[in-house]
Amino acid sequence: MSGMRQAVGILAVAVVALLPVSACSVVSRMAHKAAAQGNPTPMPTIARTPLASKLIGYTTPNFPHDVATFQQVEKATGIHARIASWYTPMTLNFDPVQVAKISAQGVLPLLEIDSDAIPLTQVADGAWDKHFIAYARAVAAYSSPIAIDFDHEFNGPWFKWGYKYTSPAVFVAAWRRIVTIFRENGATNVTWIWNPNVKLPSTTAIEPWYPGNQYVTYVGLDGYFSQPSYTFTTVFAQTLTQVSTFSDKSILITETGVGPGPQRAAQIDSLFQGLEATPQIIGFIWFDYNKSAGHDWALQGDPKALSAFHADAVEYQKKS
Repeated sequence: MSGMRQAVGILAVAVVALLPVSACSVVSRMAHKAAAQGNPTPMPTIARTPLASKLIGYTTPNFPHDVATFQQVEKATGIHARIASWYTPMTLNFDPVQVAKISAQGVLPLLEIDSDAIPLTQVADGAWDKHFIAYARAVAAYSSPIAIDFDHEFNGPWFKWGYKYTSPAVFVAAWRRIVTIFRENGATNVTWIWNPNVKLPSTTAIEPWYPGNQYVTYVGLDGYFSQPSYTFTTVFAQTLTQVSTFSDKSILITETGVGPGPQRAAQIDSLFQGLEATPQIIGFIWFDYNKSAGHDWALQGDPKALSAFHADAVEYQKKS
């Protein structure tokens, strides 16, 4: 399940909001350079909202330190990532060199910042202001677009910042404080992703955790086809309906995957059919990890699944 991840991996997003024109042009130049070096598909142009195209991306183990695995997924699917993400502890500083390497491939980085065992009361009370001010100023100096997702899947019980350990009021206060610090320190090149897990028997209601439209650029959703019978509707419909009652933001599926089996290609078809039928969804990130039995989302070595993914992705991007 999505809640069993560790703070590693990838995630990249070409979702951009509140971006200065100069930031967009910088990333556009990087994209053209990467295209000249040869990639599976043409580089995207990073656009200001509303987005110019649907997003398809991946997250792979140990990214961005291990770029080779990520590129193997791109090669296997034949679809170049327009979005990539990875998980990073809140205590780490912003690394512009590492982030620039991702942007240079025509991919917008999504940093999934996790507070881990640090109580969110400390963030809400200002104990981490100095750290976030420095982080925000480094992001502002970087100037190219990035996205940030702070403490994802808070509505589950599996993380130290989840509902068993944190109240909605504290989470919202911490979220608003961080966003405000970034804006006050010039980091307007950030797209903010608020990211619950889809509804499960173990999750709690998500509306009380929403910081408000003025503090969120996009809503992210994590959800998996973890049973052979699951469809897009089974996984996402109920949570999409809930989100629509309190937020008018577009949706980015920040984590998804389909497990192996004879039904896999059909479920990949269902994923893309659901994406096309849901205009508020701007794209998705495939969680290409083989975590354990029952949690193997890696596409490599499955020709039928790769064929379905490639064909569906090509059609999906055509309709952007």
